Amino acid sequence: MNSEKENLEYNSKIENERAESKELSFEEKKQLVEVWGKIVLGKADSLQDIDAMTSEDIKKWLFDSLMQEIDSLAKEWGIESDKDLTRKIQEEQNLENKAKLEAEHIKEMHDKVSGIAENFDMASADVHWSSWPGRMKETKQFNCVGATLLGINFLNKAGIKSYYGMPAGHVANVARLSNGEWQYADFLVQKLVKKINPSETRLGNTEVLKIDDEDIGFRVVPLLKNSEAPSSILDNLSELKEEEINQNMPKETVDYISKFQGQFSRVDFSDLSKKLYPDARALEETKEMKEEVERKK
Repeated sequence: MNSEKENLEYNSKIENERAESKELSFEEKKQLVEVWGKIVLGKADSLQDIDAMTSEDIKKWLFDSLMQEIDSLAKEWGIESDKDLTRKIQEEQNLENKAKLEAEHIKEMHDKVSGIAENFDMASADVHWSSWPGRMKETKQFNCVGATLLGINFLNKAGIKSYYGMPAGHVANVARLSNGEWQYADFLVQKLVKKINPSETRLGNTEVLKIDDEDIGFRVVPLLKNSEAPSSILDNLSELKEEEINQNMPKETVDYISKFQGQFSRVDFSDLSKKLYPDARALEETKEMKEEVERKK
């Protein structure tokens, strides 16, 4: 379990992040909406009365618009859930029976999504940056963020309680079944969907699962709300911009960035992520997560 000192340090970090985090300026909101539409969603999108929207309003729009495109993409790719099974889940009153149906649904959808990923070249740039719908549509591939977004879509549709799991350098779906059991589902990796028996603790205000499972490999899995998922996309865009600055990119990545040169040059993705999602960013700076990153190297 985390020491009291570690929790105090984490809480202090969060408060500092939040103190520095102010409402986005009109220009920041305008730029973010433009980027989100053109790059992330893959279509021109607009919002009315942007200036009147708070940061929380912007965050809600980011997530809702993202999931709308992910749902559309899943249908385009022919990945759909069993409507009869979904109906049974929603109608079942016995919690044990409901949990069995939920586990069946998770495995079924996991197998469909991970089955597509089986033939991906995970080392390619096409996969590495395919974490948002606009890019996923072009490459017909996805990385762990894209896979987890697909997972969120299917779990939400069935009414299954789930979280955005953020182990070191990775993301995955974590579900809490109706009978209280935990399920870990990595929608990017075949066969990596299973019941887990974690110890539950907290890192500051964030719920954390401690896992000892060779198949999963991660020992510390922070659980964020699914609505925090856009933070990973902003972070990936920030990393992509950093590679552009360092000129450390394969040709396909150079070609991709050239299409959105104006947006990449104007927007500070890292700063936006820090302002909108301080909890997710602060987690990366904790002693426990840094140790996990080192262990995974």
